[in-house]
Parts: sequence; structure tokens; C-alpha cells
Amino acid sequence: MSSQRMQQEYRCHQQLWGLVKRYWEPNSVFGHGMDHACRAYRLGKRISDQENGDFLIIGAACYLMDSGLNVEQGRQDHKERSKSIARDLLPIVPELQPYQEAIITCVSYHDADDQFPEKIPIEAKIVRDCDTLDRMGSTGIRMTLKYGEWIKRQLYDVDDPTCLSGIAELDTYTMDYIRHLFTLRNWLSTESALTISNHKLHELECFMHSFLSLLEIEIPDYTSTLLLVKSLENQIGNPYGDISE
Repeated sequence: MSSQRMQQEYRCHQQLWGLVKRYWEPNSVFGHGMDHACRAYRLGKRISDQENGDFLIIGAACYLMDSGLNVEQGRQDHKERSKSIARDLLPIVPELQPYQEAIITCVSYHDADDQFPEKIPIEAKIVRDCDTLDRMGSTGIRMTLKYGEWIKRQLYDVDDPTCLSGIAELDTYTMDYIRHLFTLRNWLSTESALTISNHKLHELECFMHSFLSLLEIEIPDYTSTLLLVKSLENQIGNPYGDISE
């Protein structure tokens, strides 16, 4: 890739981020703040380089995909709001205007359980993989815990704390939802993302084991469980960790 193209990407993405980050910032209260966007963006660059995707499109979509989340409605209808935000902001960045529909396509299909059309561009697959990967491992555990705490969801089922039964009650127990994160690997589309997911699955396994150990000495709550995630990151490393801006 030419240095001119890389400079164009950086310039466009920085301009777009300056416009859109205000939508992300309040959502840190439920774990989907600016750091989620920045981690996805970083993953997007890595996977794009390996899968020959157009990072101009991918990076912009990573900054827009969850911009429609908000503290009033949470995830409900967030994709439509994200697309609306994209249509408002993309015309402000002249060099992104020719790619508007491609970027909005990526936003439309970024959730792991979205059904892809028969023909879908590699950029949309990469954006979905970035969002899915960030929902796995320690980052995904932390996001799930913070969202569960925000909606006041019960932390775990006392009869099946880590959902070993395999019957996950996603709306009832946050630990059941964390068990569900293991299945997200099945939705990854690129070989690069599958390789990265191996570390994410290791983080999930370590967390489940540590949570069971914690149960032996205390009754965990959201605060102690979030501290457990931080402790695990310090022990096993987190190569895709927090980004402050």
C-alpha cells in the first residue's frame, strides 16, 4: 500500500472519529464506550492487512457500527440508529462519500448473529469479525459484566454458576451470557480472526476456572467479578486491551 493511501486512511478516520466519538463516550457506563470502538478499529487494521480488505471502509465502519447504542435504549434498534448516524456524518468527510453505501453495509451486518446475504464483501466480514472478537475473551467478559450490572441482571444461577448445563438463560444470568461468548467463534468468517480467537478462548477458559475458585471463598458480586477479570489480564496478558481514546 502506498504511503499516500495510508495517509488518506488516517486522515479520514481521524476526522470521522472526531465527529462520532461523542456518541460512544456515554456508553462506557455499560461497557460499550470509546475503547470498544478503538479496539475494533485496531483489530480491523490487523485483519484487513492479512485478508486484503479495504481499510478505508473497514476503519470507518468500526467507528460507526455501535454508535447507535445509547443509555436510553441500550441495544434495542441500535443498528438503525448507527446507520442514521453514518448517513449524517459520512457526507462531512469528502473522501468517504464514495464509500458511504459500502460502509453502511458493514454497519448493517456487524452483529455476530446477523444473517449475511448470499454475496457480502470481505470488508463486512472483517468488521463483523472485529466486533465479535472484542466480545470474546477478557474484553468481552468485561463488557458483558458491565452491561449486566447496568440492566440489573442477576450475576449467576446458584445451582449452575458457570452454566455447565449448556442451557444458557441469556436474559436472566450474566454468567450464562459469558458462557455464550464461547460460541461466538462459530460466527467468525476470516482465518485471521479464527487465529486471534484462540487467545480469546483461552481467556474465557481461565476466567471460568477462576470464577469457580472465587465461589469457594466468597459470594461474588459484579465488583469482585470485574476485579477478577482485571487480575486475569495482568496474569495472562491482554494483547488487545483497553485503549483510552
